[in-house]
Parts: sequence; C-alpha cells; structure tokens
Amino acid sequence: MPKILLVHPSNKRLAKELIGSDLKPETTDNNMNSFKEEGLMVVSSPRLVDTDAWFLLAPPADTGLRLISRKPIETKSDECFDNDSVKYKSRYREKIGVTHAYGIYGNSGA
Repeated sequence: MPKILLVHPSNKRLAKELIGSDLKPETTDNNMNSFKEEGLMVVSSPRLVDTDAWFLLAPPADTGLRLISRKPIETKSDECFDNDSVKYKSRYREKIGVTHAYGIYGNSGA
C-alpha cells in the first residue's frame, strides 16, 4: 500500500502535479521533481475544514490507526405468512481510533 498525501478537494489538481510531473511544477527553473519517485498517492477529502490543510499518511499497517469491532453483526428475521414476506434486521457497532499516531504528519491549514 502506498503512502498517501491527503488534501482538500480544491488542492487535488495541484497535489497531483506536485507528485506526478517530471520537473518541478509551478516554477521556471526546470529542477527535477523530488516527489515523483516517492510512490505517493493523492487522496482528497471534503472533511478537511481548511482548504490549505494537508497530511502525509504512512500505509495503515505501519500506523496506529485501528478499526475495532465493538459488537459483531447480529441479524434477526421475522416471517409474515399473510403476504409471504420476510423482514430482516441487522446491527453492528464499530470504533475507529488511534493507538499511537505514528506515521501521520501534516498541517491543519492557516
């Protein structure tokens, strides 16, 4: 799994240019782009409140990000013989959290 560059949707195009172009984008000096070979993948999220916010995330296996199943899936069914229908109900609870925030670096914006 690649490293992730998380940005606001308004900066997605610029972020793709930063990591994907052969030469340094937005400049006239044609220096080599040092981010190209880092294997970064751009992900945008409207949940970032500030448009200047960005974060570098290590692969999930290398971080302390965890998804914990608090209650496994439970299902119930109820048959109704009046109209030959079956009703299903299911329930599931999970918790998303961080045991340690290793591998996450960023800027919350201006």
